[in-house]
Amino acid sequence: PDRPFDTGNREQDDPTYDGSKPPAEAYAKARLIALLQMTSPGAPMVYYGDEVGLWGSDDPNNRKPMLWKDLEPYDEPGMATMDDHLAYYREIIALRNAHPALRTGSIRTILTDDDQDIMAFIREDDAEEILVVLNAGDRDATVTLPVDATGWTAAYGTGDDTLPNATIPATDGRVWVRVK
Repeated sequence: PDRPFDTGNREQDDPTYDGSKPPAEAYAKARLIALLQMTSPGAPMVYYGDEVGLWGSDDPNNRKPMLWKDLEPYDEPGMATMDDHLAYYREIIALRNAHPALRTGSIRTILTDDDQDIMAFIREDDAEEILVVLNAGDRDATVTLPVDATGWTAAYGTGDDTLPNATIPATDGRVWVRVK
């Protein structure tokens, strides 16, 4: 109790704290993290409202009422359900639900590239392999993946790649599936 570890992170404590709606780049990073959660081992956790773009600083501002389309418009500037953000969450949750390897399969890191902020891994079970490549950088990244190029089908993201070469969009990812 004598250590002020949780101070200055909300409007009530710091008049210079910017508690307004985050910029588009922050939402892109949140989507990338959500993609990582949906393709990683363990149970993903979505804090209520993340999927529709709700924001808030530290307690109690992180417990705003849920955003619902039928209650718009809201009094707070910028507060509205972000339909594209919700569609994204639905897409990546559906990806996880469609592929058991993403829920119970093993994981193996196959590439890390600190210069381009790239991480690639494979989730695998007895029926399929899932190749996940994430780009945390602010520029598109072209990589050569250490995989056999045959049999992969794009499951998330778009591009005209011929594996093992791929271009991963900035602050986004790509996912491919190969049936065994």
